[in-house]
Amino acid sequence: MIWLQLSASPLRQRNVLLILAICWAWNGAIFHWRHFSLLSWVADYLGWIFLIQAVLLGVFGLFLRTQRCRRVEAKIRLSVIIAVTALAGLPLIQWLNGHRLDQLDWFGTSPDVLTLVTMAMLLPGTMRVWWLAIIPLLWSLFTFVLSWPLGYISGMTVLPLALACAVLLVVDHSVRHEETGKGYD
Repeated sequence: MIWLQLSASPLRQRNVLLILAICWAWNGAIFHWRHFSLLSWVADYLGWIFLIQAVLLGVFGLFLRTQRCRRVEAKIRLSVIIAVTALAGLPLIQWLNGHRLDQLDWFGTSPDVLTLVTMAMLLPGTMRVWWLAIIPLLWSLFTFVLSWPLGYISGMTVLPLALACAVLLVVDHSVRHEETGKGYD
């Protein structure tokens, strides 16, 4: 996905959104309904919320107008840095805290890594995406609330990074709104 984000293809954002949609559906079905539901009754509802996010990403990805996409190099670089931090940094933090390799959160199988990668991939602002960040932001808050009392450092890392991405999305939205008078509604 990072390769797609760095590519100059006009279909780059569409492909990224479709890959993210598949990962959100997988996390909803497998992580929440199959694994997390054994620990908490709320997992059934979270599974549905993750599937809703998958549908939103998928529908938006399918109907994205590719001619509206443009490259913004600085934002693409920032999104790649945040994505790499999520892909390598979160598992590294967990490993340094004594987790075995089979216990680490990896992209596609962990909602925390998926949330940060999703927020990072939405950052370039080449389309109207700010509202696609709502569910990932809520998940990062949920993760933080669960991780704080347990002292789970990698879980507490998700919210600050997701909030930083959200702030950048909102600032970009308001700057574009002031410049064009249209914004990204």
